Amino acid sequence: MSKLLSFIATIFSFLLVVYVFNRVNQIENIDKFENYRLYIFSSIGFLILSLISFFIPSKIKINLFLFFNSIFVTFYLIEFFLILNVANNPKPSIFEFFIVNSFGKGLYIITPNF
Repeated sequence: MSKLLSFIATIFSFLLVVYVFNRVNQIENIDKFENYRLYIFSSIGFLILSLISFFIPSKIKINLFLFFNSIFVTFYLIEFFLILNVANNPKPSIFEFFIVNSFGKGLYIITPNF
């Protein structure tokens, strides 16, 4: 069971590295490449950790897997409930969108109606 978890983690980490480098290679502007630096380092870090997981004892590996998956699921549940709360209790936005008329008639202020 623990070897299977390590193998699955390695596959997902490798796919994440390939995806991130594919996204970076599609960018033509070098300024946007700086935005992906965090994703590059974190995906390589996940790959290294998944390779190290082959040498961790199985009991610790299963406990770490359960711990990180529970945190992952908790974050997604919190995000889901926050999205549901915003959808059910809409409040007027404090932001205003400024649109300049290209015909020179002036500045229009449009506030969104939620």
